[in-house]
Amino acid sequence: MSKQKIKTIAVESGVSSNFLEETLTQDITPLASLFDLIDNSIDAARDHLLQTKHSLDEYGLPSDYSEYAIHIRIDKNSIRILDNGLGIEEDVLSKKAFHIADPSNHAFGIGHYGLGLKRSLLKFGSNYAMSTDTGEAAFTMRFNNKNFGGQSSETLTADQYPTSGKRKALFSVSDLKSSVKYEIKEESWFKNAINQLSIRYALYVSKGLKIVVHSVLHKEFRRISGSIPTLRTDTKISIRKPPPCNIDGVDVFIDAGIHQNHFFTEEKNYSLSNNRAITSEFGLYFICNDRVIVAASSSSEHGWKTNKWHSEYNGFVCLVRFVSEDSKKMPWNTAKTALKTDSTLFLKIKEKIQPVADFYRGEIKKKYPSKKKSESITKPELTKEASNQKNTSETTTSAQTKPHSKASNNRQLHVKNWTTLLPKTFPHSDKDEDVLNSYRSYALTAG
Repeated sequence: MSKQKIKTIAVESGVSSNFLEETLTQDITPLASLFDLIDNSIDAARDHLLQTKHSLDEYGLPSDYSEYAIHIRIDKNSIRILDNGLGIEEDVLSKKAFHIADPSNHAFGIGHYGLGLKRSLLKFGSNYAMSTDTGEAAFTMRFNNKNFGGQSSETLTADQYPTSGKRKALFSVSDLKSSVKYEIKEESWFKNAINQLSIRYALYVSKGLKIVVHSVLHKEFRRISGSIPTLRTDTKISIRKPPPCNIDGVDVFIDAGIHQNHFFTEEKNYSLSNNRAITSEFGLYFICNDRVIVAASSSSEHGWKTNKWHSEYNGFVCLVRFVSEDSKKMPWNTAKTALKTDSTLFLKIKEKIQPVADFYRGEIKKKYPSKKKSESITKPELTKEASNQKNTSETTTSAQTKPHSKASNNRQLHVKNWTTLLPKTFPHSDKDEDVLNSYRSYALTAG
């Protein structure tokens, strides 16, 4: 007996409307999202710099960012970032800027999959505003997480206005998510954010880039200063520089030597208390296109093969730099908070680390022999869990920033026309249009 079909039903397929937003943001923190926005601004500055006459450092990267500035404002229910890098050209804005997972094409960039801007906006909140000016064309737009995160088929639009003749890009997020507001309101979060910014962007800051954070929420105004160590040159041992190598299109440089503030017992500037204060800054630093990814590590996963830190390594700092025009080749994760320690590139470099450290230990023992037992100081040991956390963006690292006075006592830290730059009511006031229009006549200066 043949079976008779009763009926045919429709079977739904596809993904839920909020799948994209949840997938992009579930594994990234608010601080890492802030890094994404800053990385985006730095890539814009570099793109503009590479279009002009520029000088290079010994690693082949631009050496002067003093023309560029990034300003961040944190309010109770909004986060805004303004830069004077390149602005967004019409073709990029219409076809690439908000296209999810479109690979980044910034030369020597610190972005990768083109995720950073979209992911950070979706992580922070639900309403967005953008104002950009290339000096030739200016655009503004407003949108939300529904028409940006895949929950609506509505087309994004941008309005063009006359250019001010000056470069800028402003992104604003309002209606912050409750989880974000809960996290960033803590004073400890803000202090850690400042500390992490000073480490992650230390090399850009040392090259003149200005990064300013104004937190209305915490009543703080900070100019970021770099805080990773440099190497002494006035010593009995020279900076150890194994020959640079190129692995699959990535130039790798290793520089190792004595921490800039570490002195031995026989030296004039020796201070045991000062040496003890900086022990947590000793170790391995991994840097990709000037972006610090790992700081002060003594972890075996990064090539440190001794069971624990020995005091004979005190003062040791090793800076491993990866440089490539193609950022896709970098051995970092997409959030740029850790290295891919199982990547072929990293595994080839990992084996070079311990010999450099052992050379340092041998030279120190010969040329700076310890005279007293009291000179033996030990780098603080970390549990495996703490060690893993230490090199992520969310845990306060040991390299501390110098204390900053409040802006009210430092007029030189105030940005001229700050209230015009980022007015308190932007972008969720009743006069959004007027406020956005005011941005078109304002140009961020680096002074």
